[in-house]
Order: sequence, then C-alpha cells, then structure tokens
Amino acid sequence: MTVHSETVHSEIHGAVGVIVINNPPVNAISPSVRDGIAQAAQELVRDTQVRALLLHCVGSTFMAGADVRKLAGAPPSRPTTEIILEIERSPKAVVAALHGTALGGGLEIALGCHYRCAVASTKLGLPEVNLGVIPGAGGTQRLPRLVGVANALEMICSGKPVGAAEAQRMGLVDRVLADGDVLALALGYARDLIAEGAAPRRVSELAVPEADLPAALAAAEKSADRNRRGELAPRQAIKAVQAAATLPFAAGISEEARLFAECRSGPQSRALQHLFMAERQVTKLTGSAQGAAPRPLRSVGVLGGGTMGRGIVMAFCNAGFPVTLVETDATALDKSLLAIDAVYDASVAKGRLTAGEKAAARAGIRGSLDLHAFAEVDLVIEAVFEDLP
Repeated sequence: MTVHSETVHSEIHGAVGVIVINNPPVNAISPSVRDGIAQAAQELVRDTQVRALLLHCVGSTFMAGADVRKLAGAPPSRPTTEIILEIERSPKAVVAALHGTALGGGLEIALGCHYRCAVASTKLGLPEVNLGVIPGAGGTQRLPRLVGVANALEMICSGKPVGAAEAQRMGLVDRVLADGDVLALALGYARDLIAEGAAPRRVSELAVPEADLPAALAAAEKSADRNRRGELAPRQAIKAVQAAATLPFAAGISEEARLFAECRSGPQSRALQHLFMAERQVTKLTGSAQGAAPRPLRSVGVLGGGTMGRGIVMAFCNAGFPVTLVETDATALDKSLLAIDAVYDASVAKGRLTAGEKAAARAGIRGSLDLHAFAEVDLVIEAVFEDLP
C-alpha cells in the first residue's frame, strides 16, 4: 500500500492498480481526494506491473459529490475538471467501481474514467440543478456523448438519479455487478478488460450520438417551463448540453464553465444552497428535552386568504386536515372561499376530482373573521401579504 494523501492510497492487485478513496462519511471530493487521486494515478501509470487502474471508494458509497459548503467559494487550486482530464489521459485503462451513490462531481469523475461498472443497487445522477447550478466538471459535455442528448437533458435538468440497470441501458454503465464485495467484483471486471486487450476509451473523444437536436432541446425547455418554472439552472443546463452537441469538446467545456459561473454567482443558487444546508442542520438541533414527543397535528389554521394563503389551505385540506381560514373582513373572506371553490370546480371539470371528493374537501374548510377561531387548532400559519409584481 502506498499513501498519497490523508484520504487516498493505492494498492496493487496483480496487474490492477487500485486507487482507494477513504473520506467518510460520503467520500466528498475534498482537496486531499483530488490531489491523492492525481498522485496515485501518476505513480500507477509509471508502474510497469500495472496494466489497468481501478478507482474504488471505501464505505457505503462512491463519491457523492463536492462539499456544498465550498460551492460558493473561490475555485480550488486544482479543480476537479483538471483531475478528470488527468485520469482521462491515462495510457492505461481506468475503471470506476460504483456503489451506493455516484452523484454530482463523483459521477463526473466516473465519466472521466474509461469504463464504469456498478453494483445493482447503485444510484447515478447529476443533481446540481437542485442547488441552483449546473454540473461544472464536464458532466454536461461527457454525459451526452455516452447516453445521447435527450437522456442527458432529462438527467441533468431534473436532477433525478437513475438506477444501475437503467444507466447500463443508456450506455452510462458498462457492466452491472451483483450486490456484494464491490472491490472483488470490480477487480474481476478490470481483469476481464485486460484479458480482452481493452484500450482506454476517452469519453471526450466520442461524438454525441446522432439525434433530432432541435426536438430534444424543445422538449427539455417545455419540461423546464412545466416543472421548474422560473429557475435559471435548468435553462443553463440546456445551453450547456447544446454546446456539447454543436461545439468541439474543449469549447464546450469553456461554455459549461461560463454558464456554471453565472449560476453560482446568482441569488437562486445562494438561496437553494442555504435551504439545502438548513434542512440538514435542523436535524441536528440540540437543547430539546430528552424523550420529548412531537405534538399531534390534527387541525390547522391559516391567517390570510390571498394567493399563497389559499394554496396553503388547499394543501392541508387535500392532505386530510380540517382547516380554519381567518380573514380581516367579510368581503375578503368571501373572495378567498370563492377562489378555492373555483379551483376545486376546475379539478372536477378536468376529471381530477369527483363531485363527491370536491364536496368532502370543501367541507374541511371553515371560514371566520375572528382570531379566536384558532383557539383549538394545533398549528397556525400566517400567509404574509404578497405583492406579485
């Protein structure tokens, strides 16, 4: 075993040199991981005994991406893009052994390898749009070369991961392994490649598969309008994938970097990253009484029946909670209840609800002008005044 950094070492298994990443809990791509991978790859390439390289992560998962807390900061001295290019240039075949999750920068590193194997339970994805950015280490340029424009747009713009079997069908994964000893199974695949005389297959040198590019781009834009209305990142992702299909690889990488920088510096990205961290911090709150049980939630009150307030009322009502809506005067209350009725009537007209379901939902909503109507509810939400323009 040779140690290359505090998180990376290498091992020799016959003709296979294994780069081992051990950065718990999720093998995040820290500077020591990047530097260690680069140093290990350089040494194993020089080793005449080694005929193929294998990238393997200790623990329950492959690299699950970069540290979100560092996303808004200055670029690292050795960016992930540079490390991926070093891996891809290797004169010896490099295999990524995927398990657990291969997400974000982790999947981008795997895309820089020449071959990818994954145990059956692996999830692969590029979820950057959920943080208000796009993949920034070549993901928008390499993924379309393997899976085609339409599949790449779906994965990148939705941010949703795919399973190993689906990834193999698309061309993202070369071999699906049985769940088990990841290292042993991946070593078997690497040895098979050596026996076949498999040469490095650099994704950046592949052509984007022929497709109806205008149709694929139009479908992605329509989906973004429907599912991620107002978000910048999906639109930038579409432009980046279009660059992959129309520009040389180096020019596409430059365009990806430009679009990524525009996203990262914008308010949407900062807000979504704040939300991501807040959701995780709230699970670690301290100081609550030991053994305290959450209060049962049986009924809800909403103060304010504007556009947002009405939506909150119906969301709780549709989830089975009786809701009390309080407004400041009778005119405002009547307007709010009529607007709620109109939404339910439209759902009935479209066949999404039956008349009986509409009546049952509407029966769970009570209007009032008196704040004392909230006396018996378990939760009160104040829907602040909205100024849509």
